[in-house]
Amino acid sequence: MRRVKRQPSRWERAEEGLPVHPGDGERPPTIPTELTELTDENLMETFASLVRWADFLSGRLAVAEIEEKIAETELEYADASALLSGWEGGSDARVTIAKAHRALNEDAKLAKKDYLEVYAYRKLMKVMYDSVERDSALISRELTRRTTRDPYERRADRGRA
Repeated sequence: MRRVKRQPSRWERAEEGLPVHPGDGERPPTIPTELTELTDENLMETFASLVRWADFLSGRLAVAEIEEKIAETELEYADASALLSGWEGGSDARVTIAKAHRALNEDAKLAKKDYLEVYAYRKLMKVMYDSVERDSALISRELTRRTTRDPYERRADRGRA
């Protein structure tokens, strides 16, 4: 299978509109063990950073899912091409030999490797996105808890560092 340089597709051009790296460092912020010790301001900064990361990762996850589908299609094409190139028609024994020929075909092996790489990347993006979403939900719950407290308690917390 000859690899042809593709022109940017519609989704690749649309990717230009996705959020750029959130600029909050190389990794999403970690939530401190003692979440209740954060000031309201620090809590909101952490929450805002997590939202930016969620926006960024959701876009990357979508791109990874599209790339996975493209790679899956290319793999199916390479498999079918390899199977047909080893096919001579007829008996079940020939089907087995054609399938073995396909498994050894270099184009099919390359397509399988490419597919597994984009599959792994998509899985990693999903894990990162889910992690940021859970962290955001935790911060959101703490913010809700704080806003439903007695006004006197909130005033007392303003001085905490």
